[in-house]
Amino acid sequence: MNVVGRPTDYKPEYCKKVKEYIDSLNQTELPMVVGFSRFIGVAKSTVYLWAEKHKEFSDALAEVMELQESQLINDGIYGGKEVNATIVKLLLQNNHG
Repeated sequence: MNVVGRPTDYKPEYCKKVKEYIDSLNQTELPMVVGFSRFIGVAKSTVYLWAEKHKEFSDALAEVMELQESQLINDGIYGGKEVNATIVKLLLQNNHG
């Protein structure tokens, strides 16, 4: 018995959309997968499913997480008094081990 689900809405162009999303951020915005999912108008869970099934998309999405990690570290170490070190530590532990 073949089970047929709804066709995926994934498009290879979403790899380029990751770069567009990153380029659209202002200096105070943290790159996030949920931010990207809102940028393209799909659920965050859908973005993660696509990343599991499409290596090129997974690689593109990794750029969001790597940029997030870098920004959190830089803001946590070099940021001004507006940086909440506890939140930075929590995000790094949860998202980047």
